[in-house]
Amino acid sequence: MTAAGFQVGLAPLTWDALETGRGDTPTTLAGIHYPAEWPGDAVEVLDLLALVMEPSPLVEETFVITVTQLGRTTAVGLIGLKDPVVPASQVEIGYSVSPSWQDRGVATQAVMLLCARLRAAGVDQVQAQTQVANVASARVLTKCGFSQIGYRVEPHAGRCIAWALRLSD
Repeated sequence: MTAAGFQVGLAPLTWDALETGRGDTPTTLAGIHYPAEWPGDAVEVLDLLALVMEPSPLVEETFVITVTQLGRTTAVGLIGLKDPVVPASQVEIGYSVSPSWQDRGVATQAVMLLCARLRAAGVDQVQAQTQVANVASARVLTKCGFSQIGYRVEPHAGRCIAWALRLSD
């Protein structure tokens, strides 16, 4: 998807990228530049993935949010599936964008891209949650067609707004 002079894309998260994101040295892997600030607030997610995943070529269901601008592709965030919601036709997503790329439409485009992939894979409903005070993330979900479905309390985040998007007709 293209906006404001750059194109947003999703690239599968590789084990090498996961390891790169847990350090603070900029590098380039498979044509994607990973700046020192990547993945921003999502570094805890990478730490968790590293603990529960076996080293393998891909970390399934997790994607690097990329921005291509002036011929250079840069990693600017992370998006993916959280623990599946039962039944399997429903999933919950989470996302994070590096601070220097926030408020530029990147998260909105990434959520739209992931939802399109999920629709093609036969997922019926996508769920997400935002902390009550995270107005920017609530705007992202609203722009992507999500509706508030209630509240829940999460041990690490406190009171959160629950959101859902129906993908099937």
